[in-house]
Amino acid sequence: MKTAILAAAFLVAAPLIAGAGIHPTFHLLDAQEEETGDPGLVDAGATCGQCHDVGFIRTHSAHHARHLAVDCFRCHVPGGPEVLIEEHLEDGEVRYQMETPANDTCGSCHGLVPSLDRPVELPADYPRSEDPSPTAWTLRTGWIFSGQRISDSFLNLTNKDDRDRPWDVHAARKLDCTSCHFAANNPARAGLAVAVTKGHLRRDPRTLEVNEYVTRPDHRLAAANCTACHDAAAAHPEMPYRARHMEALACEACHVPDLAAPAARVVDATVVTSTGGPRLEFRGIDDPAGHPNTWYGTGYQPFLLYEADRDRFAPYNVVARWAWVGRGGTPVPDEVVRAAWFTGDGVYHPDLISRFDRDGDGTLTAGELLLDTPERVAAVAGRLEALGIDGPEIHGEVDAEPVRHGVVEGRWVGGRCDTCHSRRSRLNVDVPVAAGAFPGGIAPEPSEALEALLGARTLETVEGRTMLQGSSAPTGRYVPGMSRPWTDLVGILFFALTLVGITIHGLRRVLAARRRRDLTPAPATRREYLYNAYERLWHWVMAFSVLLLLFSGLHVHFPDGPGLLSFPTAVLVHNVMAAVMLVNAFLALFYHLSTSEIRQFIPAGAGFVGRLKAQARYYLHGIFRGAAHPTGKSRERKLNPLQQLTYVGLLNILFPLQIGTGVLLWTAGLAPGMVAPLGGLAVVTPIHNLGSWLFLSFLVAHIYLTTTGHTPLSNLQAMVGGWDEIEVAPTHAAKGADA
Repeated sequence: MKTAILAAAFLVAAPLIAGAGIHPTFHLLDAQEEETGDPGLVDAGATCGQCHDVGFIRTHSAHHARHLAVDCFRCHVPGGPEVLIEEHLEDGEVRYQMETPANDTCGSCHGLVPSLDRPVELPADYPRSEDPSPTAWTLRTGWIFSGQRISDSFLNLTNKDDRDRPWDVHAARKLDCTSCHFAANNPARAGLAVAVTKGHLRRDPRTLEVNEYVTRPDHRLAAANCTACHDAAAAHPEMPYRARHMEALACEACHVPDLAAPAARVVDATVVTSTGGPRLEFRGIDDPAGHPNTWYGTGYQPFLLYEADRDRFAPYNVVARWAWVGRGGTPVPDEVVRAAWFTGDGVYHPDLISRFDRDGDGTLTAGELLLDTPERVAAVAGRLEALGIDGPEIHGEVDAEPVRHGVVEGRWVGGRCDTCHSRRSRLNVDVPVAAGAFPGGIAPEPSEALEALLGARTLETVEGRTMLQGSSAPTGRYVPGMSRPWTDLVGILFFALTLVGITIHGLRRVLAARRRRDLTPAPATRREYLYNAYERLWHWVMAFSVLLLLFSGLHVHFPDGPGLLSFPTAVLVHNVMAAVMLVNAFLALFYHLSTSEIRQFIPAGAGFVGRLKAQARYYLHGIFRGAAHPTGKSRERKLNPLQQLTYVGLLNILFPLQIGTGVLLWTAGLAPGMVAPLGGLAVVTPIHNLGSWLFLSFLVAHIYLTTTGHTPLSNLQAMVGGWDEIEVAPTHAAKGADA
């Protein structure tokens, strides 16, 4: 109860803490914990450590874990110690209202977070460097966190007037960076933070008391995931198979469909441009010349990579980087690389100008800053060695930068089915990485971060071009419309053999019929009522169901091919016709069991093997000579032995297999976990796919065999009207076979 009351009190007091200046007074201390008024000597750790456990904070800090020089003042005291001394020092005590980090404070390191006071623009030194940089994440991924509409910005973009949406919908809704990125153990955010505090807990439900939190705030800055604030199921009532999509895709996969700001594609830190940063190449920019706001930008679509640890796809930018490393792979500091390129007065070293200045104008442009020959590499390496770097060499790697901002809503969301469910799927598109002369001729290798995201993709370098190759079978995932299972090859081959066999057999029948015209008398027949109304209804409902299932299934499996149905319509038709077929099959089973007509399908009785051989000989030989059918048809025996044997396999193996796998596929979209023990869609779908090819082959063979009656259309007419012309008596060969 006490904890709950304190937590509630903290929720009430939180606005006061941020806005009423209730932070207690404190003294400015130096590193020796002595009071000082010199801003250059003020030590944030000693000063804040008077009340806070700075040691705990540093070991529980996302910034310190990355060895970033960020202290308390950087985030909580804009302006640093100078502000405290000049404006707030009274009688040795500082009275200052500590601030929650504002958007522009976070943006000073992480990316562009413009206010709404003026149109969004890129700073003149935007491509100056990659990291650390006031535009680091904007440069890495192309996101800008602003509520301003893209169409109102200063950037020169294609279709700019049509981009009438905010750069990020969360910024437009007045959310701050700290709305999602907050102290992991903040009692006021206990319901949102998902921080593993114990090995056996996914989330520790216990909250700290306020005084404990103030002493030891966890600065690992937990990020509340989308579902902490949004009910995805309620927000997407129209989405088919919500559970499956939510499981397989990060929300940003659809809600960050494209990014408009220039994003790095190549970072060559082996050279230094005149502005002091690496040579950069960009995505979404045709010609990066002049002021960044005048660059002609097209934007780019983030690439969906497979996060194996979360078993989902999420958007990333892919960046190739080259840099100098010393012996053992230790990165060479940026300042040392700059010192190797520049003299003390900030101009390029004469030795390097002589090596790189191709046009002889005494300056080096970005196009000339290429380590594309051994002599140029040796020249820079020699400069680094002179600065104390042991064994400098070039290291190249391809990294992946996560895209988490630039969120859109409504009609801007990239939710078209063919975005993923097609051969041109975002899940398997080839990603161009780098092309041309690599620094030092070193082909980049995938970083550890990219290795964890490759899935079934591969990073290939061929003829000076590095490409992240797509894959039609992402690890652990089968994507309808995109993936091509091995059963396609088997099924298509079986279907092709069926067509070839039918074609050869049909041509032989036609030629044989022409040769024996007017020579073979037609057998005597009698008219008999074979199929009652329900049998005919059952047959045609089943036939049209199977036809539409195959038709819609082909549209689902090959959505890029010519067709009449869109992907979502094909899925809907497929599901509806599957339900119709199931109901029809159940009613047919009930009918055949209750009337004993099930015996028509049972291959039994004396002489069955003989009749089977006779029927096979008829199809292989007798039919070409105009022989009579070896097995007499009657109301009590409508199927010949080959038909009975075929239907045993069809009704007892193939049909149940298709129903079972089809139900599993449908279930996987609603409750994915139920299919996981069977191997997921990657196992179930190929089986269903193979069954579909077998069904298609059976259907074609079945239609052809209906032409083998006493006339090519007699069997079809019988199934329409119920009456058939039946041969008066079977052949003597058939009688002998029955004996």
